[in-house]
Amino acid sequence: MACDLIADMDDINPEFKTCDVSIVIGANDVVNPAAKTDKSSPIYGMPILNVVDSRQTIVIKRFIYLPFRSQSPASQLTEPGGVSNPRRPRSDAQPLAQAERQRHDARPGLAVRGT
Repeated sequence: MACDLIADMDDINPEFKTCDVSIVIGANDVVNPAAKTDKSSPIYGMPILNVVDSRQTIVIKRFIYLPFRSQSPASQLTEPGGVSNPRRPRSDAQPLAQAERQRHDARPGLAVRGT
C-alpha cells in the first residue's frame, strides 16, 4: 500500500462523520468504541478509528463467532483476547466472513482515503 494513501488517525477521524461506508479488515481493537466509553474495558483510553461515526460499517473477519450473528442491541461479541466489541452487533455494522485460506493485501488498522 502506498504510504501517501495512509491517513493519520487525527486527520481521518473527523471524516468518518461524513462517510457513508467504512470497511474494517481484521482490526478489532482499533475500531472498538469501548476504548472511549467503557472505563472497565482493558482498552479504555486507547486511541481508535471512529468508524462508529460512519453511516454503515462492513467488518471483514476471518471467522465470525456465533454471538456476532445476534441482532440484539444488548448483545456483544467477546474477542479471543477477552475484550467485547459493542460495534459489530449493531444494525449498521455488517459482517463479512473471510475464509481462512483467502488473502488480501490490506493492512489491519490503517485508514485509507478513497481516491
